[in-house]
Amino acid sequence: MKLFPTNAGISLLRGTIMLVKENGGSMDVSELADESEQNVDSLLPLIEACRMLNLVAVEDGEIKLTKEGDRMDMSNFTDILAKRLAMVEPFKSSIAILSARGDEISTEDLARALMEKGIMLHGDFRMGSVLLKSMMLKWAVRTGIASYDEVSDSWKLK
Repeated sequence: MKLFPTNAGISLLRGTIMLVKENGGSMDVSELADESEQNVDSLLPLIEACRMLNLVAVEDGEIKLTKEGDRMDMSNFTDILAKRLAMVEPFKSSIAILSARGDEISTEDLARALMEKGIMLHGDFRMGSVLLKSMMLKWAVRTGIASYDEVSDSWKLK
C-alpha cells in the first residue's frame, strides 16, 4: 500500500501545479527544479504527492497536468484537494475511522486504528503519531476534511 508522502507541503503543491500550468501544462523535472528553486530530491516527494492525487502524470522525467490538475485554480483548489485526499492513504482510512466513530478521536487512537489496518507512517508508534498529526493538520484541516481540538488532541469530521 502506497502512503501519501509525509514531507509534502500543501503550499508547495499548489505552487508546483501553478508553475506547471504557467508552462503550458507540461515541463521537465529539472526545469521545474530550476524554476521553483528546489533541488530535485526535495521535489520528488512533492511530485509523488501530485501524482497520487491524480493532478499530474510523470513519464520519462516530464510532468504533465492531468485534466484535474489543469482545471485546478485558486477558487477550487481546496475542494479538489479534499476530494482527491479522500482517495489516498492515510486520509482515506482516517476519514472512514472518523466517520465510523461519529465522535471525536484522539491522535493516538486514530494512529492505533490505522495501525490495525496495516497503515503505519513510521516504524515507531510515537513518531508515527507525530507524523499523522502533522499530516492531518497540513492537509485534512486546511482542506476542511476534519477539525482538530488542540486541548483534547482530538479529531472529528467536518
